[in-house]
Amino acid sequence: MSLFVTLGTVESPTDLTDTIIDDIGSAPDIPEEVENSYIANLKKVNEFIGSGKTTAATNQLEAFIHKIQQDITQGKVSQEDGDLYIMMAQDVIDLLTGN
Repeated sequence: MSLFVTLGTVESPTDLTDTIIDDIGSAPDIPEEVENSYIANLKKVNEFIGSGKTTAATNQLEAFIHKIQQDITQGKVSQEDGDLYIMMAQDVIDLLTGN
């Protein structure tokens, strides 16, 4: 019988949210007003997480995902960037909900 153990670092929801904020802040092709909106939204996520309001944080992330989907459709964000941010936001939701 063999046992394999994989060790790795799991980011906290706030760490992952900060990573999304950093990525958005350094993306050169996102219009400033879109960037500011995303970052403000994600900072609220971290505030909710910090105060133990995981449902509110999850709702905020779902609204963030919806906004990105709209912005992809309107050409404000590339499909590639949008898909990355959606995937990362979903990862935060999964961490918050235990999925």
